[in-house]
Amino acid sequence: MQRLRHEVVLLHAKLESREAEIETLKQQLEEAKREKSVVELEFSNYRKHTQKLLCEAAVDKTEQWLDHYHYHNVLYLVLSMLASSLGNGSLP
Repeated sequence: MQRLRHEVVLLHAKLESREAEIETLKQQLEEAKREKSVVELEFSNYRKHTQKLLCEAAVDKTEQWLDHYHYHNVLYLVLSMLASSLGNGSLP
């Protein structure tokens, strides 16, 4: 009988230990979920920021191209006017 009581006490202690482990694992799971949410939010912000930077780079490149194109058109116009005023006709 005493041996059975001793086994019951040991099993009860083991049960409490397992319950404590389960509680610890639950807390770790909740912490992992919070960390996951933070990482997902940071990743979302990173993607938005990256897309914004890519759009800004595309706009900058387009503006550079337009400035370059406009410069060459103005240069061609000035040279054409100069050639016309000199009587050489127009530039090809």
